[in-house]
Amino acid sequence: MYYYTAPKTINTADEAVLPSIVLFNLPSEDRQSQWKQVPEAQHADYTKLFEAAWRGDSALVQRLTRPVADKPRDHLLHIGAIDANSQTVLSIACLRGHAKLVSLILRISDEQYEPEPKKDKKHDEKRINNYALHERVRTHSSDDSDADEGDEHTYEYSDDSEYLSDDMSCDDDDDEEEERMLEMRDRDISATEVTPLRNHMLPEALLTHKTPIHLANILPQGWSELSTEKARKEKGHKSSIQSLTALQIAVVRNDLQLIRTLLKSVKALKNGKYRSYGLKLDEDVRGDAIYALLRSERSSGYISSDEPSRYSISLAIALGHLDIADLLIAESAAGDSFSTFDIHRDNKDIDPETKLSKTKHYLGLNVDGKKKKSWVNQCNPKSRAASDPMLLPVALSTSNERSIEYLLSERPVNALRRFAANHPEDRRAVVLRDEKELGLVVRRIFGVGTKTDESPFQMAVRMAQPNAIRYLAKHYRPSAQDEDAPSLEHLLNASSGPKSAPAMYLAAAENHTDCFDALVDVGASPLRTHQGWNILHLTVHTEVADRVNHIHKKVEADDWRKLMEMRAPGCRRTPLAVAVAQNKPDTIKLLLDLMPGDGVLDIFDADCERPLHLAIKGSRLQATRMLTEKLVELERWDILQIEDGAGMSPLDLARQMMVRQFFNEGVGAIPSDEEMEEWKQKQEEARVKNKLSLIDEVDASKVLALTEAAVAKAVAANYARQPVSLKNIHQLVQEAASDARRIASISYWNRRYDNARDEPAKAHFVCTQHTMFWPIDAASEANADSGPTPMRFLVPAAIEMYG
Repeated sequence: MYYYTAPKTINTADEAVLPSIVLFNLPSEDRQSQWKQVPEAQHADYTKLFEAAWRGDSALVQRLTRPVADKPRDHLLHIGAIDANSQTVLSIACLRGHAKLVSLILRISDEQYEPEPKKDKKHDEKRINNYALHERVRTHSSDDSDADEGDEHTYEYSDDSEYLSDDMSCDDDDDEEEERMLEMRDRDISATEVTPLRNHMLPEALLTHKTPIHLANILPQGWSELSTEKARKEKGHKSSIQSLTALQIAVVRNDLQLIRTLLKSVKALKNGKYRSYGLKLDEDVRGDAIYALLRSERSSGYISSDEPSRYSISLAIALGHLDIADLLIAESAAGDSFSTFDIHRDNKDIDPETKLSKTKHYLGLNVDGKKKKSWVNQCNPKSRAASDPMLLPVALSTSNERSIEYLLSERPVNALRRFAANHPEDRRAVVLRDEKELGLVVRRIFGVGTKTDESPFQMAVRMAQPNAIRYLAKHYRPSAQDEDAPSLEHLLNASSGPKSAPAMYLAAAENHTDCFDALVDVGASPLRTHQGWNILHLTVHTEVADRVNHIHKKVEADDWRKLMEMRAPGCRRTPLAVAVAQNKPDTIKLLLDLMPGDGVLDIFDADCERPLHLAIKGSRLQATRMLTEKLVELERWDILQIEDGAGMSPLDLARQMMVRQFFNEGVGAIPSDEEMEEWKQKQEEARVKNKLSLIDEVDASKVLALTEAAVAKAVAANYARQPVSLKNIHQLVQEAASDARRIASISYWNRRYDNARDEPAKAHFVCTQHTMFWPIDAASEANADSGPTPMRFLVPAAIEMYG
């Protein structure tokens, strides 16, 4: 990934030094992917070649490597040699910006290339002692009187080799040797015996060869490939050397003239389409050599937008080289294969077999009830090829505002129009001729993608780019050509893509505070959920109290109230109930202080339990103390009388937990005061050491005492015990009416756990394993003097009245 820093003085390509040339390799004659070492006697000659490329001495490079008419090829140097640092003559010329030399090198490579001879066993010559074995003549021994009787046949060899007889003069050879020495002197080549040049390497191999480059020497001023100091410590040391092709080197250098020359030379190559090694023209797309060159960069597969790939177009977008990006789009549509479009629909010359494979229908069979992945249609509008990544995430990854503005403007659209006009034979041009589809192409390749793709705001959050969020929200406008273009509101709150969580939720999950603030500023809704869990549920689950306070400060008061009252799926708990169930005293205290009203304390979960019930059920001393103090402060005495799903008031539940502790653990399980002090000291040491929040004490007897004290205060306040009215349980009626499991049983109901929840729903919440209901008369009313009124199962009349 590239990072923009403050402008500083960096080394340029002109200040770099020539790499140490200690070893040269040549492509093997047998297989072009293998290399063989140059003889040591020729090191000096190849050193001159590389130094000439460094200086831009085209004349010397031409004398050393270019065949001349009526001159032998015996003493030419191989233009495709590499040095010990895997640098080629072409990469050095691109690194130095010698445009004319780059064109010359590619022409020389094209001229030196000769196809490998086809191996035919019938005509394979194997010479032994200057004799050609294929010209031997077999004769019968009966024709030779001097032959041994045991031999069936003998062989006669016809000698067609050239050799000197005793009476032959050597003057001609002396003249040829003198001429050879003069030619080597003119070419500045050492007078050593060398083998004739046989260059079977395609010219395109030079273009696809990747050279290790120190990016600090060629990146624009103010750019660095290293991240911040914190990221360096987390990810370790990151090398500043990257392997780039010749075209990618020119893109990083922002040398537009060099790229124009390089692309023009690529078009002039004539040997590329005859071999599979190097560039091979795509007969399916019918793209030219430039398309083949750009596609060859993507053979290694897709690299995520978190780390921008070394594709030429991606480098141009990441660094903001917009003229180069415009050129690559106009020349070859940025090398995109249009995998989400049917480029064969209007082609009548395509064979039926190929056309059948390009239809919009799935033609394969089901394998074990599933479709085979390799048989899925290649032009599925919702499936993008791995080698066709979107470009907007690359601009977002570097927070390059110039590139973001470019991709959202009309410039790439006009470049695509020029491509379609100049390449009518390219099958991708069929899609671009329709203005409606042109807008769709722009959105899928350069813009915000489809509705099933991850939104750019989700990408910006994952890349921690708050400035990109603000800039994108300011400049995004739906395209006039694309009627289905998503609105800004949809992109801000979209929950599509592989993670399927809204941008606001991702910012809270990954603790990107700056991105969270940016999303709130541009109008993203904080109420968007992920599988029913809102950002406050998530924050409470991760136990980050300061983040809860930050959310409260940023969102509006009405949104904060809705966040506090929203219930999660399955357990149906509010953020406060989740904090109580997970026993997080710090978070409970903060939520109670920031509580918008006492209505949050009335909301119950799927087991008809309120936060106070959850605290008492877990015998959580601090949670019970904070909740009872809040109830006394708000004078909400009625909550002390409300029952849970089993008909237990908080006081009844506290007594039951005390009895359970006694029967399950015995009297000895109740610790003494000395044991409690020792336990508290150990817990405090663990909390300080591990930086944990407050450790809540578990003691049913003390919880019972707190509950009794709260009830006593209610009695002292002359609060008469009230029965559970139908009005107070209106919310329960709605829940019961919508839950078939609750209205189908009047005895015990076992909670069902939903395994499809996301991480926040996997919290270790306390739940009632068995909940009992009692059938009652809807019109019955309990007396004020009677005991606690059970929460009873509602008859259909009550459901009809309130549901």
